[in-house]
Amino acid sequence: MERSNIPEEIQQWNARIRQNPELTEGMGHVHLLSVPGRVSGQLRATPVSPIEYAGQRWLFAGFGEADWVKNLRTSRWGILTKRKQLERITVAEVEVEKRAPLLHAFVQHIPAEYFSLSVGPDEPLEAFAAIADRHPVFQILTATSISSFADAIGKQTQ
Repeated sequence: MERSNIPEEIQQWNARIRQNPELTEGMGHVHLLSVPGRVSGQLRATPVSPIEYAGQRWLFAGFGEADWVKNLRTSRWGILTKRKQLERITVAEVEVEKRAPLLHAFVQHIPAEYFSLSVGPDEPLEAFAAIADRHPVFQILTATSISSFADAIGKQTQ
């Protein structure tokens, strides 16, 4: 999905959060996800809303094939920041046919997200299955507290 498909107000809000990650403090589920770029290798950041569901943590692409999705798919690791807490995570992408119940859980946990999925929390599971191919989902496999971005990058090179 092209960046221009993300509503302008969301793009502006995301830019503010990237500049000041401490804004996530009063924003519930919102974290800043930093992922190495596919070409540059430099960390690129975007706000995300991970949730816990079925005893696991998950990341969702409400706006589809955004750059962060492509970067995470390639690197399979990133750094989640909430306030001043950092976690180095590793992820696995969920197969399309397994996404519907996860997307449904996402909208139930974070009701404001239904606008980006175009499916509401009371819709049947089939409605989520119909959009699953347009909304990647990642399972967080490991999460390790770190004290700095350098710690996360160092662990990647080992």
